[in-house]
Amino acid sequence: MPKLLQVTAIHPDAQARLAASYDLLQAELGSIDAGWHAKHAAEVDGVVTGGHLGVPPALMMALPNLKVIGINGVGFD
Repeated sequence: MPKLLQVTAIHPDAQARLAASYDLLQAELGSIDAGWHAKHAAEVDGVVTGGHLGVPPALMMALPNLKVIGINGVGFD
């Protein structure tokens, strides 16, 4: 089952759909440190984030198997 790093809260219905199809790791961006990287970085296939957070370039570079970034939001400007 693909593993997703989820760094933002999402609607409960969307959360349930993700949990049914993916192995989820939940973490706040500020808590992702060297210890987290050593334990989880190689197993993350995708990141679920919000438009207000994005994914910092350093985190993208630290996830060697990153394939997709999903951004939750409606995009009002």
